[in-house]
Amino acid sequence: YLSSGNSRNIYMAQVLPLSTDVSVPVVGSYQTAMAAVNATYIPSAISLEGYLGGRLLVSALKSIPSSSLGQSGAVASAFVSLGVIPIGSTLRAGPYSRACNVGLRQVWITNFTSSMGLQMVPVNAMFSFSNRPCLSDSASFQTKYIVWGQSGSFTAGAGGPNANQTNGGIIAAFAE
Repeated sequence: YLSSGNSRNIYMAQVLPLSTDVSVPVVGSYQTAMAAVNATYIPSAISLEGYLGGRLLVSALKSIPSSSLGQSGAVASAFVSLGVIPIGSTLRAGPYSRACNVGLRQVWITNFTSSMGLQMVPVNAMFSFSNRPCLSDSASFQTKYIVWGQSGSFTAGAGGPNANQTNGGIIAAFAE
């Protein structure tokens, strides 16, 4: 098991910023949005992930003409037509196309503190892939399917705490 004595030199790459790091503007937006829909929320990676996914979906939905909203494939086609999607002022997701399917274009490096919490490694160690056109080759990406990922385990079932945190983040994104 990890303890403060043997975890000092362990570093992790994360696909999300820390849910408490308000130096990342979208994290401040997430905290404000979450507080507006749930005054007792506690910031978590799971609800932040739900919030960012919700923000992506809201961007796609806003780009679809109202006459096309009910059509099969409309949301997936919206992702393709948007390409790279800004999330707040500093994060970008995508591009999304039939040949390329990329999520957030950054990786954050963290390590353990002496009290076994997580801390960000200085920003100059953050990895950004913003200048690369595509990080994956997804030739099978089809406009009629969307696979929505979730890093948290739903071991407690659909109504479990992780599902509730994800749902809370998505609800906060839609409520903005």
